[in-house]
Amino acid sequence: MNTKPWLITAPTIGMILLFGAWSVYWYFLKETARSEFESALARLAQSGVTLNCAEKTYSGYPFRVRFDCTKPLVQLEKDNIKATIKTGHVNVLAQAYKLGHIIIEVNGPIEFEHVKSSETPSIPATITKGKIKSKSLRASIEFPSLRRQ
Repeated sequence: MNTKPWLITAPTIGMILLFGAWSVYWYFLKETARSEFESALARLAQSGVTLNCAEKTYSGYPFRVRFDCTKPLVQLEKDNIKATIKTGHVNVLAQAYKLGHIIIEVNGPIEFEHVKSSETPSIPATITKGKIKSKSLRASIEFPSLRRQ
């Protein structure tokens, strides 16, 4: 009997190599996303906007890069304005093969509280004092600058 073991071995080795290459690519992508996201949070903190999470995780293998924030609290304190946003959970997703498309999911309840002092701030504000409550929010955003050329 004339058997050709390479007919089975070659595709199997090819799939293993492809799987390994994709895993390395995804890990590099996740670490880059983590670094960029943390840098963006640091820049926001310098301008008076902070994000605190009870727990932060980065995941999404094999086709997404996902940032999960449990019990997020966003605080804005700038020019006599104080605002807070609380919610149950925030997911930020990017497709590993389409980085310019970002999906943001905010699971409620969402609470927004805004207080403005009597002085005029340099940031435009429409709510002087109040609360807004919502169950959830989902936004899909395209970032052309992140697309592959």
